Parts: sequence; C-alpha cells; structure tokens
Amino acid sequence: MVANRKAWPYSLVLVAVWGMAACGTDATKVAGTGTDAAADTSADADAAASKPDATVDAATTPPSATCAGTALQSQFAAFDQECSFLAKCAGAGKCYCGNGCTASKTPKCNPELCVGQDTTCFCGEQCGADKKKCTQFVCQPLDIKGCEPQEDCLYIGTPPPKTCECTKMPNAEPDCWCGKCTGGQPACEASKCKGKNPDKCIVVPGAAKTGLYCDACGLLGTTPKCFFITSN
Repeated sequence: MVANRKAWPYSLVLVAVWGMAACGTDATKVAGTGTDAAADTSADADAAASKPDATVDAATTPPSATCAGTALQSQFAAFDQECSFLAKCAGAGKCYCGNGCTASKTPKCNPELCVGQDTTCFCGEQCGADKKKCTQFVCQPLDIKGCEPQEDCLYIGTPPPKTCECTKMPNAEPDCWCGKCTGGQPACEASKCKGKNPDKCIVVPGAAKTGLYCDACGLLGTTPKCFFITSN
C-alpha cells in the first residue's frame, strides 16, 4: 500500500502499522463506520442529547469516533487540516436550533438546518392547550403571570449526511477545467490552461498526490481528524 515506506521516520512507521492492525491489513478497511466501542459511545451521546442543554461528562465518556484508526497519535496531527471539510458536520444533524439553548452545553445546528423550524414556546400558568409549553429549564427563572412567548431550544434529530461519516480520501488532486464551460465545473489556475483552446471546455485531470497524505478523514467527537495516512 505504501510506495515510499523507507522514507518514513521509524516512529511513524510503527504508528501506521498499529493503525493497519486496528483496521485490517488493507487501508481501505479504515473507511468503515468505526469500532463497536465507538458505536456504543455514540449511542450514549445520542441518548443524552435528546434533552435540551444535555451534556456528556467528558471526564468519564470519551468522544465518539466515526473512523477506526490512530487519530490521537501526535504524528497524525499535521494531517488534520486535510479533513477540515468536515468542520460543518457538528451542526449538520442531531443538534439544536433556537436561542433558548445554552451555547456551552448544546451543539448548535448550522443556520440552514434551522430554516422553517418554529422555535417559539410559551411560559405561564394561563397558557392554553393550543400553546407549545416551554421546558422547565426555560420557564423556571422567569416571573410570568399570564402566558408569554419565549425562544425554545429545539432538538433536530436528523442524522448528519453520509459525507460526515468516515471518508476515504482520493489519491489525486481534484480535476479542474479550462476554457468556456457552462456546467459549473471548477476552473483551473491560469498556469494549467496555457496552450489550451480557450473556446473549448477542457478537463485537466488532477495530479496524483505525492509523499504522505491523509487516507481517511472522520470526526473525533465534533473535531475533524485524520485517522490513517498513506503514500503514493
């Protein structure tokens, strides 16, 4: 799997071999859904998150992981930036909308997920059955005699999209296009288009990655992490 393994520092080789042992001898096996332990931890976190302002005790419950691998090894930290596209996944599902949430305890949904969500609730003894009652957390600190609207903390249970799970990374840079293209293709840098007919839409295949690169990106809790590295 690793073409230039001799060039790796000895400690990094040991870490990578440990990673392959955790994931199987084939690096592609890393792109699964994680270990059973990770799944159990995720289930516990989901159960806790079903209540507004729920929080998981970080001292006793480790963050769940979407990949199997060695994300906590210091040698992998330099590759985490390749996984930054997963940063929005923390608010892409199983999160909260509304200003009634305590920001330090609840994962906020990305704004687009809250569009059209009614986060209004009501506090007060005079609220009728047609009014959505706020939780005790919202109403208890308030001194309300009648029935007044408040901002709720609304849990959105939709799971994040599949792209937020363990992602096998390509072994080449993405393709780009030169010339007159009408399909919204990503344009190449000007240097890659020299000598090409500007009146045609021409694809320029992405160059193969060289040296070490992240082979599998995932989340450790809500933090994008590289779980496995490889080399062309």
